Amino acid sequence: MWLTRRLSKIRQLSWTERGLLLEAAVWLALSRLALLLVPFQRIAPRLGTLHHESASTALPTAEQTAEKVGWAVQAIARRTPWESACLAQAMSAKAMLRRRHLPSTLYLGLAKDASQSLQAHAWLRCGAMILTGEAGHERFTVISSFAEETPHYVPELTGADSLEASEVQLTLLAALNPVPQAATADQLSQLNDAEWAALVQYAQQQHVVTLLLGQLQMLQVETAVPPHLFTQMQQKYQQVTLKNLAIYRELRLIADKMQAANIPLILLKGPYLATAVYDHIGQRTIGDLDLLVPVDSVQKTIALLHTLGWQKT
Repeated sequence: MWLTRRLSKIRQLSWTERGLLLEAAVWLALSRLALLLVPFQRIAPRLGTLHHESASTALPTAEQTAEKVGWAVQAIARRTPWESACLAQAMSAKAMLRRRHLPSTLYLGLAKDASQSLQAHAWLRCGAMILTGEAGHERFTVISSFAEETPHYVPELTGADSLEASEVQLTLLAALNPVPQAATADQLSQLNDAEWAALVQYAQQQHVVTLLLGQLQMLQVETAVPPHLFTQMQQKYQQVTLKNLAIYRELRLIADKMQAANIPLILLKGPYLATAVYDHIGQRTIGDLDLLVPVDSVQKTIALLHTLGWQKT
């Protein structure tokens, strides 16, 4: 009886849907094997660029395709004889989307359960949709994200209610004004969903989305942001904060070692600006460490960095 019902359901599917299910089964098997046999640090580069985000919106046709991919992966994951956990599902759906030239973002997050034990979770987003791992993902703090590199452009939107590219840029500049303006708050509160999507995407491309979040809160217009975009901005803020804290910890180790070795050090750019200029370290994305040392101490500094695990790339 059970087998008869399953066969009946399969016969009701189109050949395209059957093909998607078969493809999902293959990718889930490959993902499971990879996670069992290959260290994650070797898998990670294949998932996309670390700490990148794909666009928060997608074309309707792309959303339809992505939704079908998510359906296929989740449908098969419930029925595999092996464990198809959240990370394997996200990896599989991402691989299927990549074959269709659709960008996506794979998130890794941590949260504490009722017993204060750490739990890990993975989920995949394409446009505004969460394709896998959606249940409960909001309570997890994003620690890493992986997305395909995309060209830096302002999305071209059509229709009378859409912002032109130049207007997106001007709106972002007005929102980032360190001196809050009532006119800016009024303008932002009247944006529609498409305009917010264009603004947030452009802010992501310019690496100022966390700064924009802080400014929106200062202007008291954060409630005007569509909920899914506001959640993405909050997750990015948490992610940047955690990453920057890790960088500051590494910087402290370097500074202590250099002080003990009597090597003068001047800190430049990102880590300095994040605390000296910005209200919170989560508002300034730090990509690397820029250290200024005397010329005659360069080789000694390189040797010291090697002792801390740093390598030339």
